[in-house]
Amino acid sequence: MANDQQQVSGGDRLPELFTGREWKAIAGLLGLPPRQAQVARLICRGCTNSEIAGDLGMQLDTVRMHTRSLYRRLGIGRRVGVPVRVVLAHRRLSESGPSVRRRRR
Repeated sequence: MANDQQQVSGGDRLPELFTGREWKAIAGLLGLPPRQAQVARLICRGCTNSEIAGDLGMQLDTVRMHTRSLYRRLGIGRRVGVPVRVVLAHRRLSESGPSVRRRRR
């Protein structure tokens, strides 16, 4: 990896983008099976395939398979497309009604 490229390490994960309820709605809209939804959620937090494997208790090759399937399902070719598609899906849900909007307290 080049010096000017930094990877997010496990201790420096990005915060959750959405609540569990929102993720469930997003996964439904995108047609993601449960494991692909879990992988997408961790990719959005900046996790590497190795970190995802550790978090979900699966082999690295299995994570790679889920990642490739996720890319195909979302119609993307690179990892950076996952959070983009997820945010766009959330936007569509938010515009369609209040059912998945975050509750304000």
